[in-house]
Amino acid sequence: MEIFTDLFRNSEYSFEIRFFFLALILSLLLYLLFPGKDRRSIQKIRKLAAQELEVTPEEFFAIRNDREGREYISSGFRFEGVYIIHNRTKNKYYVGQGTSVMDRISQHFSGYGNGDVYADYVHGDRFGIQALALEHSGFKDLNELERYTIRTYKAYEKGYNRTRGNGI
Repeated sequence: MEIFTDLFRNSEYSFEIRFFFLALILSLLLYLLFPGKDRRSIQKIRKLAAQELEVTPEEFFAIRNDREGREYISSGFRFEGVYIIHNRTKNKYYVGQGTSVMDRISQHFSGYGNGDVYADYVHGDRFGIQALALEHSGFKDLNELERYTIRTYKAYEKGYNRTRGNGI
């Protein structure tokens, strides 16, 4: 603490250095007291995901292929949103978006989506799948929801995503 008091009392330190340290301390306090949009959005994504069931690819295909009467049960799941594919074996994530999330997820496990996800799936890695609907999510559009979901799961830095999301 003496270093800071000496810094502000001692006239040999320039005004610029004192101003820099004061601005740094103030910025740190503001960051800690008022979480930014990124932190709030990441918390919102985690809360949304915690409310959704995670299914395996096998469970996903069973839901998708199950018929009730003449219609597929999954036709009720055609919604705009993002999906989170979690390679549980390697602890890697892939996040994507779609206007029909069920169709997009299906593509990844049928060889028509992300090639790395499919290769790991074919080689026996264990996966979990979650879907988050855009409606009532609090995000303005699919691109924003996808961007923050990619950030939340570090799917660009440590996962399968090759971009930080659409629109960037």
